[in-house]
Formats: sequence, C-alpha cells, structure tokens
Amino acid sequence: MYFKGVQFNEKGEKWCDGGLRRNNPINEALAELSRERDWKDKKVGCIVSLGTGVAKSLSVSSNLASILKGAVAIMTDSDDTARVFSSSELGMELFRTNRYFRFSVPQGMQDLQLDEWKETERMRALTTDYLSHAANGDLLERCAKSLLDPDVNCERLS
Repeated sequence: MYFKGVQFNEKGEKWCDGGLRRNNPINEALAELSRERDWKDKKVGCIVSLGTGVAKSLSVSSNLASILKGAVAIMTDSDDTARVFSSSELGMELFRTNRYFRFSVPQGMQDLQLDEWKETERMRALTTDYLSHAANGDLLERCAKSLLDPDVNCERLS
C-alpha cells in the first residue's frame, strides 16, 4: 500500500508491501526457514520483533467510512500477530529460552501515520521513554546477550 513491489530478475520472486495482514511477518519468516535445507537441523538463535505501537481502540459506528477505517486497522494490527505467536507452543518455548523478544511502544506511536516517518524526534522520545522502564531495560539486556550468544541466556535457565 505504501511501497511499490520489487521483482528480482524477469522471472524471479516479487516482493510487495505486506500492509494487509503481513505487517508482522514472523510466521512467514519461520515458514521460510523451515523450507530452507540449510536450516532443517538448526535451532532459531534469536528473534527480535519490533512493533509500531499498540493500536487505538476504535468506537463502534454505523458510518461506512468508520467501519472501513476500523477494518483496515484490524487487518494491519501487527500486535495481534505477535500475541498469537507468543502464545503458540513455539513462541512460548522461544520466550522461555530467551530467544524471542517483542518490543513495541505502548502509547503514542499509534497516532503517527505511515507517511509520517520523518517524525523521528517524536519516535525517539517515545522509544527512549519506553526503554527507560526497568523491566524493558532488563529485557533489552537479555536480548542483546542473546544476539551476541543465543545459548548464554538459555544455559542459565537449565
């Protein structure tokens, strides 16, 4: 919806904007890994999922424009995909072994539109505030350790 598709070579793969229901491509990425022969017998080292903020709750309306806007908001909600994944068997196992991390600023980002990507100062302030909370700092530290050595946090759990 915002980005033009790209085709590799004349008959190669075509990549396109994942705007509707693919804003959080975690399931597609893991499915791709399972199809790759070189990854068949390997464990996922670490997944970092970056959200774009928690979607606003929309009021119920009979106005067609409001209904369509609500439908688009539902279809582009990447946090819903993250919730479903994190409650799956694989998601819970990766979280338990410090191999899955989800970071998403809970308030303020939802007011920014996709075409307002130049609002970096506001995004920076919201993100800095989010990361300054102790629990998020601890999570960020565990994430950094897992990125450097995926087995380091897992060993402490055994």
